[in-house]
Amino acid sequence: MDSKFKWLDFKVTNRCNNRCIYCGVIQDAPCTPEKVNGDSIKETIRDAVGAGFSHFAFLGGEPSIRVDLPECLETLATAKSVESAMVITNMLEFNESLYRAIFASAARHAQVVASIDNLSAPNYKHQDPVLTQQRIGAIASIANEYKYLGKREVHVHSVISRENLGGIIDHVSHFSGRQIDVSLALVEPFAIRSNARAFNEFSPAEIDGIVAQLDELERRGMLNWANKVLRRYIVEYRSIGASLRSECTAGHDHVVIESDGNVYPCLTESYRKGLRYGNIASERFGDIYRRMQGFRCESPFQQTCWDHYLWTKLDRLVGGHDDV
Repeated sequence: MDSKFKWLDFKVTNRCNNRCIYCGVIQDAPCTPEKVNGDSIKETIRDAVGAGFSHFAFLGGEPSIRVDLPECLETLATAKSVESAMVITNMLEFNESLYRAIFASAARHAQVVASIDNLSAPNYKHQDPVLTQQRIGAIASIANEYKYLGKREVHVHSVISRENLGGIIDHVSHFSGRQIDVSLALVEPFAIRSNARAFNEFSPAEIDGIVAQLDELERRGMLNWANKVLRRYIVEYRSIGASLRSECTAGHDHVVIESDGNVYPCLTESYRKGLRYGNIASERFGDIYRRMQGFRCESPFQQTCWDHYLWTKLDRLVGGHDDV
Protein backbone atom coordinates (compact mmCIF):
# COMPACT_ATOMS: atom_id res chain seq x y z
CA MET A 1 0.00 0.00 0.00
CA ASP A 2 1.35 3.42 -0.95
CA SER A 3 2.30 5.82 1.82
CA LYS A 4 0.02 8.80 2.41
CA PHE A 5 3.18 10.89 2.83
CA LYS A 6 5.42 11.60 -0.15
CA TRP A 7 7.79 14.56 -0.09
CA LEU A 8 9.48 16.09 -3.15
CA ASP A 9 12.48 18.34 -2.43
CA PHE A 10 12.74 20.30 -5.69
CA LYS A 11 15.71 22.62 -6.23
CA VAL A 12 14.34 24.73 -9.05
CA THR A 13 17.50 26.82 -9.54
CA ASN A 14 21.15 26.87 -8.57
CA ARG A 15 21.33 30.66 -9.00
CA CYS A 16 21.62 32.70 -5.83
CA ASN A 17 21.68 36.39 -4.95
CA ASN A 18 23.56 35.83 -1.70
CA ARG A 19 26.62 34.10 -0.32
CA CYS A 20 25.85 33.01 3.23
CA ILE A 21 28.98 32.53 5.32
CA TYR A 22 28.16 28.92 6.13
CA CYS A 23 26.90 27.88 2.67
CA GLY A 24 28.98 24.94 1.49
CA VAL A 25 27.27 24.75 -1.90
CA ILE A 26 28.77 26.33 -5.01
CA GLN A 27 25.90 28.48 -6.30
CA ASP A 28 25.58 30.05 -9.74
CA ALA A 29 25.53 33.81 -10.23
CA PRO A 30 22.08 35.37 -10.80
CA CYS A 31 22.89 35.99 -14.48
CA THR A 32 23.60 32.30 -15.18
CA PRO A 33 21.14 30.49 -17.51
CA GLU A 34 18.84 27.94 -15.87
CA LYS A 35 19.75 24.30 -16.37
CA VAL A 36 16.16 23.02 -16.51
CA ASN A 37 13.41 24.82 -18.41
CA GLY A 38 10.00 25.72 -17.05
CA ASP A 39 8.15 23.13 -19.14
CA SER A 40 10.18 20.33 -17.52
CA ILE A 41 9.40 21.72 -14.07
CA LYS A 42 5.66 21.87 -14.81
CA GLU A 43 5.66 18.37 -16.29
CA THR A 44 7.55 17.05 -13.26
CA ILE A 45 5.07 18.60 -10.84
CA ARG A 46 2.19 16.98 -12.74
CA ASP A 47 3.96 13.61 -12.77
CA ALA A 48 4.76 13.85 -9.06
CA VAL A 49 1.14 14.63 -8.20
CA GLY A 50 0.10 11.67 -10.33
CA ALA A 51 2.58 9.45 -8.47
CA GLY A 52 0.98 10.39 -5.15
CA PHE A 53 3.40 13.05 -3.91
CA SER A 54 1.56 15.07 -1.31
CA HIS A 55 4.22 17.51 -0.01
CA PHE A 56 6.31 19.83 -2.19
CA ALA A 57 9.25 22.06 -1.20
CA PHE A 58 10.62 24.44 -3.83
CA LEU A 59 14.06 25.83 -3.08
CA GLY A 60 17.41 26.57 -4.66
CA GLY A 61 19.71 28.45 -4.90
CA GLU A 62 17.25 31.25 -4.38
CA PRO A 63 13.87 30.50 -5.98
CA SER A 64 12.64 34.11 -5.82
CA ILE A 65 15.00 35.07 -8.67
CA ARG A 66 13.63 32.44 -11.07
CA VAL A 67 11.32 34.58 -13.25
CA ASP A 68 9.12 31.77 -14.56
CA LEU A 69 8.64 29.99 -11.22
CA PRO A 70 5.23 31.57 -10.44
CA GLU A 71 3.96 30.27 -13.78
CA CYS A 72 5.42 26.83 -13.03
CA LEU A 73 3.63 26.73 -9.67
CA GLU A 74 0.29 27.37 -11.36
CA THR A 75 0.45 23.65 -12.10
CA LEU A 76 -0.53 23.10 -8.46
CA ALA A 77 -3.68 25.22 -8.76
CA THR A 78 -5.86 22.18 -9.49
CA ALA A 79 -3.83 19.56 -7.58
CA LYS A 80 -6.37 18.94 -4.81
CA SER A 81 -4.56 15.84 -3.52
CA VAL A 82 -1.59 17.94 -2.34
CA GLU A 83 -1.33 18.36 1.42
CA SER A 84 1.43 20.99 1.59
CA ALA A 85 3.51 23.21 -0.67
CA MET A 86 6.25 25.62 0.32
CA VAL A 87 8.77 28.00 -1.18
CA ILE A 88 11.96 28.56 0.84
CA THR A 89 13.55 32.00 0.36
CA ASN A 90 16.32 34.15 1.82
CA MET A 91 14.05 37.24 1.63
CA LEU A 92 16.66 39.41 -0.13
CA GLU A 93 14.15 39.98 -2.90
CA PHE A 94 10.43 40.56 -2.44
CA ASN A 95 8.66 38.50 -5.13
CA GLU A 96 4.93 39.00 -4.63
CA SER A 97 3.92 36.98 -7.71
CA LEU A 98 5.80 33.98 -6.32
CA TYR A 99 4.07 34.21 -2.94
CA ARG A 100 0.67 34.55 -4.57
CA ALA A 101 1.37 31.54 -6.79
CA ILE A 102 2.15 29.24 -3.84
CA PHE A 103 -0.79 30.56 -1.79
CA ALA A 104 -3.14 30.12 -4.77
CA SER A 105 -2.24 26.43 -5.07
CA ALA A 106 -4.78 23.79 -4.18
CA ALA A 107 -2.57 22.56 -1.33
CA ARG A 108 -4.34 22.32 2.02
CA HIS A 109 -1.34 24.00 3.66
CA ALA A 110 0.78 26.53 1.73
CA GLN A 111 3.80 28.33 3.15
CA VAL A 112 6.42 30.87 2.28
CA VAL A 113 9.39 29.86 4.43
CA ALA A 114 11.67 32.76 5.33
CA SER A 115 15.20 31.62 6.12
CA ILE A 116 16.36 34.00 8.86
CA ASP A 117 18.65 33.00 11.71
CA ASN A 118 19.46 36.18 13.56
CA LEU A 119 17.75 39.48 14.27
CA SER A 120 21.10 41.25 14.71
CA ALA A 121 23.32 42.77 12.05
CA PRO A 122 25.82 42.04 10.66
CA ASN A 123 24.93 38.37 10.39
CA TYR A 124 26.00 35.24 8.52
CA LYS A 125 23.24 35.68 5.92
CA HIS A 126 23.96 39.34 5.17
CA GLN A 127 20.33 40.21 5.92
CA ASP A 128 18.84 43.46 7.13
CA PRO A 129 16.70 42.17 10.03
CA VAL A 130 14.37 45.19 9.98
CA LEU A 131 13.69 44.94 6.24
CA THR A 132 13.37 41.15 6.43
CA GLN A 133 10.76 41.40 9.17
CA GLN A 134 8.86 44.03 7.21
CA ARG A 135 8.76 41.66 4.25
CA ILE A 136 7.66 38.78 6.47
CA GLY A 137 4.79 40.95 7.70
CA ALA A 138 3.82 41.83 4.13
CA ILE A 139 3.79 38.15 3.15
CA ALA A 140 1.61 37.35 6.15
CA SER A 141 -0.89 39.94 4.87
CA ILE A 142 -0.86 38.34 1.41
CA ALA A 143 -1.37 34.90 2.99
CA ASN A 144 -4.49 36.26 4.71
CA GLU A 145 -6.08 36.91 1.32
CA TYR A 146 -5.91 33.20 0.47
CA LYS A 147 -7.05 31.63 3.73
CA TYR A 148 -10.33 30.66 2.11
CA LEU A 149 -8.29 28.01 0.25
CA GLY A 150 -6.83 26.43 3.40
CA LYS A 151 -4.01 27.10 5.82
CA ARG A 152 -1.85 29.91 4.41
CA GLU A 153 1.10 31.35 6.32
CA VAL A 154 4.63 32.67 6.42
CA HIS A 155 6.98 30.44 8.40
CA VAL A 156 10.52 31.06 9.67
CA HIS A 157 13.32 28.52 9.36
CA SER A 158 16.48 29.16 11.38
CA VAL A 159 19.84 27.41 11.39
CA ILE A 160 21.64 27.14 14.72
CA SER A 161 25.33 28.05 14.50
CA ARG A 162 27.86 29.83 16.72
CA GLU A 163 26.16 33.06 15.70
CA ASN A 164 22.92 32.37 17.57
CA LEU A 165 23.29 29.24 19.71
CA GLY A 166 22.62 31.13 22.94
CA GLY A 167 19.59 33.03 21.71
CA ILE A 168 17.20 30.28 20.64
CA ILE A 169 14.51 31.06 23.21
CA ASP A 170 14.45 34.79 22.43
CA HIS A 171 14.39 34.11 18.68
CA VAL A 172 11.47 31.68 18.82
CA SER A 173 9.62 33.85 21.34
CA HIS A 174 10.01 36.93 19.15
CA PHE A 175 8.25 35.32 16.19
CA SER A 176 5.81 33.38 18.33
CA GLY A 177 4.59 36.71 19.67
CA ARG A 178 3.73 37.60 16.06
CA GLN A 179 1.96 34.25 15.48
CA ILE A 180 4.78 33.03 13.24
CA ASP A 181 6.08 29.50 13.72
CA VAL A 182 9.83 28.79 13.72
CA SER A 183 11.54 25.52 12.76
CA LEU A 184 15.15 24.97 13.79
CA ALA A 185 18.06 22.89 12.51
CA LEU A 186 21.76 22.58 13.30
CA VAL A 187 24.07 24.07 10.71
CA GLU A 188 25.57 21.46 8.36
CA PRO A 189 28.12 20.14 8.56
CA PHE A 190 28.58 20.57 12.30
CA ALA A 191 31.20 19.16 14.65
CA ILE A 192 31.20 18.59 18.39
CA ARG A 193 34.60 19.60 19.76
CA SER A 194 35.85 20.58 23.20
CA ASN A 195 37.65 23.64 21.76
CA ALA A 196 34.83 24.76 19.45
CA ARG A 197 35.63 27.96 17.58
CA ALA A 198 34.36 27.81 13.99
CA PHE A 199 30.81 28.76 12.99
CA ASN A 200 29.82 25.09 12.74
CA GLU A 201 31.55 23.79 15.88
CA PHE A 202 29.86 23.19 19.23
CA SER A 203 31.32 22.06 22.52
CA PRO A 204 29.52 19.27 24.41
CA ALA A 205 28.37 21.89 26.93
CA GLU A 206 26.98 24.05 24.11
CA ILE A 207 25.07 21.09 22.69
CA ASP A 208 23.63 20.51 26.16
CA GLY A 209 22.73 24.22 26.25
CA ILE A 210 20.84 23.96 22.97
CA VAL A 211 18.85 21.00 24.29
CA ALA A 212 18.17 22.90 27.54
CA GLN A 213 16.75 25.82 25.55
CA LEU A 214 14.48 23.45 23.62
CA ASP A 215 13.35 21.99 26.94
CA GLU A 216 12.56 25.48 28.20
CA LEU A 217 10.56 26.24 25.07
CA GLU A 218 8.54 23.12 25.77
CA ARG A 219 7.90 24.29 29.33
CA ARG A 220 6.62 27.56 27.87
CA GLY A 221 4.38 25.73 25.41
CA MET A 222 6.39 26.93 22.40
CA LEU A 223 8.15 23.76 21.25
CA ASN A 224 6.51 22.74 17.99
CA TRP A 225 6.56 19.23 16.59
CA ALA A 226 9.50 19.81 14.21
CA ASN A 227 11.67 21.19 17.00
CA LYS A 228 10.80 18.21 19.19
CA VAL A 229 12.21 16.07 16.38
CA LEU A 230 15.35 18.24 16.34
CA ARG A 231 15.80 17.73 20.08
CA ARG A 232 15.51 13.98 19.69
CA TYR A 233 17.94 14.04 16.78
CA ILE A 234 20.54 15.96 18.83
CA VAL A 235 20.19 13.59 21.77
CA GLU A 236 20.45 10.49 19.58
CA TYR A 237 23.06 11.80 17.14
CA ARG A 238 26.14 10.02 18.49
CA SER A 239 24.47 6.61 18.61
CA ILE A 240 22.08 6.82 15.69
CA GLY A 241 24.38 4.71 13.49
CA ALA A 242 22.54 2.25 11.30
CA SER A 243 19.24 2.60 13.15
CA LEU A 244 17.92 5.07 10.59
CA ARG A 245 18.86 2.86 7.65
CA SER A 246 16.10 0.36 8.34
CA GLU A 247 13.49 3.09 8.88
CA CYS A 248 14.43 5.66 6.25
CA THR A 249 12.01 5.84 3.33
CA ALA A 250 14.25 7.96 1.08
CA GLY A 251 13.80 7.19 -2.60
CA HIS A 252 10.28 5.98 -1.93
CA ASP A 253 8.41 8.55 0.14
CA HIS A 254 10.96 11.37 -0.25
CA VAL A 255 12.89 12.26 -3.39
CA VAL A 256 15.37 15.02 -4.25
CA ILE A 257 15.57 16.79 -7.62
CA GLU A 258 18.64 18.96 -8.13
CA SER A 259 18.73 22.19 -10.14
CA ASP A 260 20.43 20.40 -13.05
CA GLY A 261 17.45 18.02 -13.29
CA ASN A 262 19.17 15.00 -11.76
CA VAL A 263 16.93 12.89 -9.52
CA TYR A 264 18.39 11.37 -6.35
CA PRO A 265 16.88 9.16 -3.65
CA CYS A 266 18.21 11.32 -0.81
CA LEU A 267 20.16 14.42 0.08
CA THR A 268 23.32 12.49 0.93
CA GLU A 269 23.44 11.03 -2.59
CA SER A 270 22.66 14.42 -4.14
CA TYR A 271 25.37 16.26 -2.19
CA ARG A 272 28.06 13.79 -3.13
CA LYS A 273 26.67 13.43 -6.69
CA GLY A 274 26.35 9.72 -6.13
CA LEU A 275 23.51 7.39 -7.05
CA ARG A 276 21.12 9.12 -9.45
CA TYR A 277 18.21 7.60 -11.31
CA GLY A 278 17.72 9.97 -14.25
CA ASN A 279 17.21 13.57 -15.31
CA ILE A 280 13.89 15.36 -15.75
CA ALA A 281 15.27 17.39 -18.66
CA SER A 282 15.44 14.25 -20.79
CA GLU A 283 12.96 11.83 -19.17
CA ARG A 284 9.60 11.91 -17.45
CA PHE A 285 9.76 12.00 -13.65
CA GLY A 286 7.11 9.29 -13.44
CA ASP A 287 9.37 6.85 -15.27
CA ILE A 288 12.37 7.79 -13.12
CA TYR A 289 10.38 7.41 -9.90
CA ARG A 290 9.24 3.91 -10.85
CA ARG A 291 12.88 2.84 -11.15
CA MET A 292 13.64 4.25 -7.70
CA GLN A 293 11.41 1.74 -5.95
CA GLY A 294 14.32 -0.68 -5.77
CA PHE A 295 16.46 1.77 -3.75
CA ARG A 296 17.64 0.63 -0.34
CA CYS A 297 20.00 2.73 1.75
CA GLU A 298 23.36 1.07 2.36
CA SER A 299 25.22 4.07 3.78
CA PRO A 300 26.00 4.83 7.41
CA PHE A 301 24.14 7.76 8.93
CA GLN A 302 25.53 11.15 7.87
CA GLN A 303 24.64 14.70 8.82
CA THR A 304 22.91 15.23 5.49
CA CYS A 305 20.47 12.53 6.61
CA TRP A 306 18.92 15.08 9.01
CA ASP A 307 16.14 16.06 6.59
CA HIS A 308 15.29 12.42 5.96
CA TYR A 309 15.27 11.81 9.69
CA LEU A 310 12.64 14.56 9.96
CA TRP A 311 10.69 13.41 6.90
CA THR A 312 10.63 9.82 8.15
CA LYS A 313 9.15 11.06 11.43
CA LEU A 314 6.56 13.00 9.43
CA ASP A 315 5.85 9.85 7.44
CA ARG A 316 5.18 7.97 10.67
CA LEU A 317 3.07 10.84 11.99
CA VAL A 318 0.84 10.79 8.89
CA GLY A 319 0.57 7.02 9.33
CA GLY A 320 -0.61 7.48 12.91
CA HIS A 321 2.67 6.63 14.67
CA ASP A 322 3.93 9.78 16.37
CA ASP A 323 7.02 8.46 18.19
CA VAL A 324 8.61 11.80 19.11
